Amino acid sequence: MSRGRGYLHHGSATLAAAVLVAAVAALFPAGPLPGAQASPPPSHLAQTASFRASPETVGEAAPGFRLIDQRGEPANLSAFEGHTVVLTFINPVCISDCPLIAQYFRQADQSLGVQAADVDFVAIVADPKNRALSLTGAFDRQEYLAHVANWYYLTGSARELSDVRHAYAALIAGPASNTLVAQGEVAYVIDGHGREAAVLTDSPAVERVDAPFSSVLLDHIERTLPA
Repeated sequence: MSRGRGYLHHGSATLAAAVLVAAVAALFPAGPLPGAQASPPPSHLAQTASFRASPETVGEAAPGFRLIDQRGEPANLSAFEGHTVVLTFINPVCISDCPLIAQYFRQADQSLGVQAADVDFVAIVADPKNRALSLTGAFDRQEYLAHVANWYYLTGSARELSDVRHAYAALIAGPASNTLVAQGEVAYVIDGHGREAAVLTDSPAVERVDAPFSSVLLDHIERTLPA
């Protein structure tokens, strides 16, 4: 698995609610996904985002996985050891919450500055029917993520994707539940030792906090970073 910026380590970071999103977007041409509209510019997404994050500290080992990244390289959770991992599930043809959370991740990476070298942002394909590398690549270009070195969009077989999503959903809904959080509405913050540090979601299953998702996400990333 190729590891862009410091790929051999795991990490974390922090930040403020109003996340800056640069005119860097203009440098990367967006390519709409088949059957989907191109998402609004990142600045528009940041300004119109309204859903809130609900953190829940977990402290247990994060479920492992063996998938491939957007380059077709093998990817597994242990490869990120030493870095903070921020993980979510995204449907590459989704045009609502999925582009929004992708932009939260991109903005967090920008806000972290040099600390971003200790953080990896990981998305796993949420819908096994849309798992082709051509779709994940198109999503990356559409959301200006193709040149973000510590962004990894993972896919695999339908069975592999279903298993890993159920494993992570259990951290929110409980082991006895098969209920999955809606696509793109959850972010898991995993520390450098592979432990769940927080789950951020707008699910009613966890206590809500009155703060923007982006602000809460950055705060929990920062808590996992080395002092």
